[in-house]
Amino acid sequence: MPEIDLLFTPGEERRLIEHVLAVGGWFVPDLDYDSPEPARIDTFDEYLQHRRMTRSFFALHPTYFAAPLEMKPVQKEGTLKYFISKRNGGPAIEFLSTVEFEEAGRQSVNAGFLAYHTTFWNQVTSRNEKLPRALLSLFRSLTGLVKRSASSRKIGSRRFWIGREMESFIARGDKVLGIRMSSDGAATTESG
Repeated sequence: MPEIDLLFTPGEERRLIEHVLAVGGWFVPDLDYDSPEPARIDTFDEYLQHRRMTRSFFALHPTYFAAPLEMKPVQKEGTLKYFISKRNGGPAIEFLSTVEFEEAGRQSVNAGFLAYHTTFWNQVTSRNEKLPRALLSLFRSLTGLVKRSASSRKIGSRRFWIGREMESFIARGDKVLGIRMSSDGAATTESG
């Protein structure tokens, strides 16, 4: 799965969200739903409302949208819920926002990412398909935005793009990376 890891402040993430919306795209939040109809986010204010419930979203655009996102039913605590089955429908660019949290009395941050699967299941045609070029084009424009507004830093075997504003918080000690090195040199989160 091609992926770019990023550590961005909410303001830096806003530019990514607004770029997708400005070119005619929309987002779907990755949530447990009460019905098989996912929410559609068409404005930044709607994004902020859903951001309180999840940090995981799917970016969609009419130039590459081939099939509805598949909603899978599941029993959760005795109630029927629906969740989005990744790689089924769309296709979509996955966006996981940076998370900020407090740990041991310090503000910490863990990376988010932009990613896509190289194929998707199209339930309309009943086959696995390659991604449309339009999705790859939007992904490249988003990664270009990331790279123009961030510095690259290798931690373990992974490369992270740290937004300039986030980088200044980290340099001042206002925020601590929630990433540490494992004994084999790989980057892991503090919780794993």
